[in-house]
Amino acid sequence: MTNDYSKKSWDELHFIIRDAHEAAVNMRGFDSVAENKYLDQINDAETELYKRKLKQEAFYAARAARKARNITCVPSFDVDYHHI
Repeated sequence: MTNDYSKKSWDELHFIIRDAHEAAVNMRGFDSVAENKYLDQINDAETELYKRKLKQEAFYAARAARKARNITCVPSFDVDYHHI
């Protein structure tokens, strides 16, 4: 069974990270296979959060660029636009 981390909420991802960290710490020195499984879960959840952060930053950068273009595209008032 695989988890689709892209469908999980921010809170769910953070819960997975905290829970898997606790489990990995408890498995340290007892079962390295289980410890690595929990560390992989942490990595997968962190990767999804990082992807979302990049997507959010790209969204805000694009929005700022659009806003900057709209501010610099002010029509000149010395042209009579009524006759166009």
